[in-house]
Amino acid sequence: MSLRMKYITAFAACLCFCLHSTTVVAQTRLPEGQLLNRVNLKQIWWNQATIQKTQETIRYITADEDLVYVQTSGGLVTAFDIKSGKTKWSQQIGRRDYPSVPISSNKKMAVVSVSSMLYALEKSSGELLWKVKTPQSASDAPALDDKQLYLGTVDGTVIAFDIDKIRELHEKGKLPAWSFQAIVWRFKTGRSVSRSPLSNGTTVSFGCKNGSLYTSRVSDGKLVFQFETDDPISAPLSDKENRIFLVSEDAKIYCIDRVQGHTLWTYSAGLPIRNKALVFSEDLFVLPTRGGLRCLSTTLGKSKWWQPKLTGFMAASANNIYASDELGNLVVVSRKDGVELGSIPLREFSHRVVNERTENIFMATPSGLVIALKETESANLPTHNKLESPPALPKGAKPRKAKKHK
Repeated sequence: MSLRMKYITAFAACLCFCLHSTTVVAQTRLPEGQLLNRVNLKQIWWNQATIQKTQETIRYITADEDLVYVQTSGGLVTAFDIKSGKTKWSQQIGRRDYPSVPISSNKKMAVVSVSSMLYALEKSSGELLWKVKTPQSASDAPALDDKQLYLGTVDGTVIAFDIDKIRELHEKGKLPAWSFQAIVWRFKTGRSVSRSPLSNGTTVSFGCKNGSLYTSRVSDGKLVFQFETDDPISAPLSDKENRIFLVSEDAKIYCIDRVQGHTLWTYSAGLPIRNKALVFSEDLFVLPTRGGLRCLSTTLGKSKWWQPKLTGFMAASANNIYASDELGNLVVVSRKDGVELGSIPLREFSHRVVNERTENIFMATPSGLVIALKETESANLPTHNKLESPPALPKGAKPRKAKKHK
């Protein structure tokens, strides 16, 4: 081949690559500091999750007090330090074509259920601590306390595993074949366990698709009480001290005494509720389907306010609620009365953490670009403190070092 032909061939290949790239790589721009400043927010970090660009999208984004976890449709998990945004680790968990549920965690480990296997990772390093085989696939994320792990399954069984026993079996090389030895107890319900169990270290509660709420002792699984609703329990349980809050398909929110099992109050939202009722101090936030955001009193079940335009909850501070509307905007409303204080368009960041642990906001694009936002120190910051406008980033761009903006 002549030199001229080599140049022509190389140019043609380069041109084809560029044309292909422009069709599959979209530009994502980080929100500008001036835009965030309008709603009293600032960006604290951004980073890129590990993702197979041509095959995968983000499936879940969750957070605890230490890490933000991004899980892809192919089982890749990336963990970011919640304060700095630094990538702590990235791991492939289970087979890419197997179904998974969101990560659960305690102080030391993060647990992922993939098909009929449970994988435990050391939080700081992502190192695999152990893997356990379960009799059935998980119906939702497992629950953890300091001593036990609770898994609700698709066949209606709740299984309690002894975490120390699992570790012992792992050290002896007996996992996953001898996983059954780590089971402390099993509890069989009437239908599939609809949501993740809820443990306070003394009792564990779990909802069933037949509308039953069961509360058992964590020590032996013995039933403490059973509570019946008229329709299936439609969202994860929440709690505050000795009260459990559950929502059901009959559009009702129930507040139940955790010790005795009797109803303290009931609130009818008028529309089905499929999102978890969220507890912050004395406020209970409820999102009925197409029914806006309602703020109730946790003690009396009385409505404090209603904001009809909101469709998703992201975070709460002492004074503000951060939420989504149907257009994908980030909307700020007053926590006191629900009055809208402002909004900014962030539609591309469609995956959003429901943050029950901290006041910060975590969002991601389907291609894995993650941003963390927080309130500025004062609502009256001078204009020279605005953030500089960041560059546009392509999907799958190589992450730069996470940086705090001051």
